[in-house]
Amino acid sequence: MDKKIKAMLVLFEEDSMPLDQRVEPYSNWRLNLLMMVEEFNRAYHSWTGKYEQLRVELGAAADSGSSSSPILISQNSIKSFKSGLHSLQSEALHSNPESVVEDPDLEYCDPLLDLESLTNLSKQAMSNESWDFKSTPKVKIGYKEISMDTTKTLTNSDIPECMNCYKQGEKAIGDFQDDMQKQGNSWSELSCQVKELIEESLQHQAELVRRNDKKREVIKDLSIKLDRLRDENKALRNCLGQAKVAVKKEQSKISNKAEHDLMVQGKDERLGSSESFRMEKKARRASAESPLRASSAMMEFQEKTSVRSTYLLKRDVRFGLVEQCLEKSLVHKTEMRVGLTVETFIRGF
Repeated sequence: MDKKIKAMLVLFEEDSMPLDQRVEPYSNWRLNLLMMVEEFNRAYHSWTGKYEQLRVELGAAADSGSSSSPILISQNSIKSFKSGLHSLQSEALHSNPESVVEDPDLEYCDPLLDLESLTNLSKQAMSNESWDFKSTPKVKIGYKEISMDTTKTLTNSDIPECMNCYKQGEKAIGDFQDDMQKQGNSWSELSCQVKELIEESLQHQAELVRRNDKKREVIKDLSIKLDRLRDENKALRNCLGQAKVAVKKEQSKISNKAEHDLMVQGKDERLGSSESFRMEKKARRASAESPLRASSAMMEFQEKTSVRSTYLLKRDVRFGLVEQCLEKSLVHKTEMRVGLTVETFIRGF
């Protein structure tokens, strides 16, 4: 199209005939025709720009995976395309009204072609192998029908090109519908995956909340047990202090009693020594009188001496064992309480 327009402009520019030698209607026709060609060129470029913009919007809608059906998208696209054509034609007509050539033979109406009429015309051209170029088909333009003489614009060499264009258009529409169907399938798969991920995320969040609540309860119980163990430990420390004081008192009592026992033992020993002296003296006297009485007195003295020593030994042992037992019992009780406290604390954790 650009090449044809440029060739037309070149042909007009190559005309070297001066303007003053031309007839005024011819010069006006040439100027008007040049202006029409320029307007047509501008409209054509605007049309291509609108078409590219529409194609980009359709591609973006297909890539974004819109949930709209391909039929709705194509209808919206056709409506926007029609509105773009109408605006372009209106701009072309109102931008320079002087460039329009008034021809009484041409009937002007709404420039938007009816798509159904064009589709029927193309199907008729493909179905009829022997196309009658002299026939004058009617094409509906807007709300009117005008005759279009195909012998002026269509030749035999243009039929394959028209058929190729029609096939390419059908192929492009089919590819577009396939792409939209694929995009719809991929969008449905992605939506299912997103739903599954959302459900998994909600389940994980619920599990985390449940675990956090359980951990809070465990921490609360452990804090209560820890406070209880601290109180018990404090009470055990107080008991240990009291036990130490009691042990000291018992030790002082035992030491006082031991001193008293030593004093008593000293007295007993002194008394025993005097008694033994008397017994020995008695034994000597008896031996002097009779040997039999001397031996019996000696045996009695030895028996009393052994009984006395045994009594003193048992008393010392008893006092020592009592003191040791008291100390051991207090230490053992304290260790048992501390051990139970530590074990309970460890089990709580």
